[in-house]
Amino acid sequence: MKWEIKCQIWEREDLNNTFFIIFNQIGEEFTTMIPETPPLGFKPIVLVNDLLFDHRVHGPFDQEHYLIGLNITEHSYGEAAYQFAYELSHIYCDPRITNWAIKLIAHVSSFYILDRLTEKWETNPPEGIEKNSWEDFRNFKIDLMKEAYHKIDLRQHQHSSDWIKKEVKKIHERPELGNRIIFNVIALEILLIFKDDPTLWHIIPFLCKSSSPCLTGELEDSHSMMEVLFDINILNEICPDHLAPSFNKLVNQIWE
Repeated sequence: MKWEIKCQIWEREDLNNTFFIIFNQIGEEFTTMIPETPPLGFKPIVLVNDLLFDHRVHGPFDQEHYLIGLNITEHSYGEAAYQFAYELSHIYCDPRITNWAIKLIAHVSSFYILDRLTEKWETNPPEGIEKNSWEDFRNFKIDLMKEAYHKIDLRQHQHSSDWIKKEVKKIHERPELGNRIIFNVIALEILLIFKDDPTLWHIIPFLCKSSSPCLTGELEDSHSMMEVLFDINILNEICPDHLAPSFNKLVNQIWE
């Protein structure tokens, strides 16, 4: 495993040790999903509970570790998995920058990981974990699905992909219109493409290379992500040939 993860969320070590199992398995999943080294390299990940903000990667980004703040409760394995997968996706893209494409894929990865842990823990739960703990991953995903589809009724639209393309265009032109519910709905609609072809996760490093400005050289002594522009035409040009079939399915689903 290429990730060294330090869980410092609670004062109780038994809780830290239990949740470490979740975070460590997610780290292992990501090293399989994405073979390329993150833009800022492999560094220890320190996880803390951040009650002031929602989950995020904290700067400055030139320190010797990644500091991730999560906003989770003591008994929600699903919430912990969803948030950590989201932030780990940002690290693999580049934690210094963000845009709608990076956020969308981070949401997809969160649902993907919830499904993966549901499958793994149902058949082979980790030692010391309650037998039915896998249900927490499944139930958290179901709750998010209920929330998303309650607020956005796709049946009002002739075809869900038409709605998705319109929403993506709006967010591309005005990033402030993007929100968690919108991204979750779109992520749930395209999740199957990644499940059918897990090699599509190899596209993640190219999201940074398709964003402008693409940061290189010295690390920024910054405490927050910078919103940058995403160019889907550049991504199409640099997309590896072996990803083309699934990548084209993805583009056809979200872009017009």
